[in-house]
Amino acid sequence: MADIVLCCGFSDASHLDREFRKEFGESSKAYRVARPQSQSPALAAT
Repeated sequence: MADIVLCCGFSDASHLDREFRKEFGESSKAYRVARPQSQSPALAAT
């Protein structure tokens, strides 16, 4: 996880968490729980 966080330009996981919440209005865990994998726009693009 740390490698992904750094590769994406965040200083640490907490920074990523704060920015995710600002962008999507919920935590990344709540986002994942609310959306099955097949419906996630981020995953659909891959």
